[in-house]
Amino acid sequence: AVAWMQLVGIRAAVVDVVDDRYPKVARTTHIHDAVNLQSRMLRNAIIAVSLGKNDEADGFLAKVDGAVADNDTHMKALGAMLNTPKGTELFAAMTSTRADYGKSRNEAMRLVRERKWEQAGTYTLTEVRPKQEVFSRTLDAMVDFQQGLMTRSSEQVKERVAQTIVI
Repeated sequence: AVAWMQLVGIRAAVVDVVDDRYPKVARTTHIHDAVNLQSRMLRNAIIAVSLGKNDEADGFLAKVDGAVADNDTHMKALGAMLNTPKGTELFAAMTSTRADYGKSRNEAMRLVRERKWEQAGTYTLTEVRPKQEVFSRTLDAMVDFQQGLMTRSSEQVKERVAQTIVI
């Protein structure tokens, strides 16, 4: 009976990692990757306009829009998954800094669409990039928090397995 209870505890801890912690880390990492894609495509759009390749610039901006929409979906899903006060607090910081970053990114995109590539470049370096870095730090904080929870859960699994082997 004691071994059975240990196995139930092991299963619960494994499910916690697989079904709860890891998906949050994966979603947050995906959001971070999409933000980096947005930056690269914005940079490419600025370069394309500077070379007179406006159609290419518009294609790059469309990829930014796609990555933003993708992140909208992942942010909503991540928010619905959170079940700790700390996770909720970190998500609020993510949401706030994402909004600030989004406003500046959208302004840079507007400048690119108006073919004002020099202004867009300056604005991107002085306004967009710093706000992206702040947003990225909130994403890193969420990953660190969830990985910490995942590590603790996996340590519990190891401990329970060792106890079960002894039983």
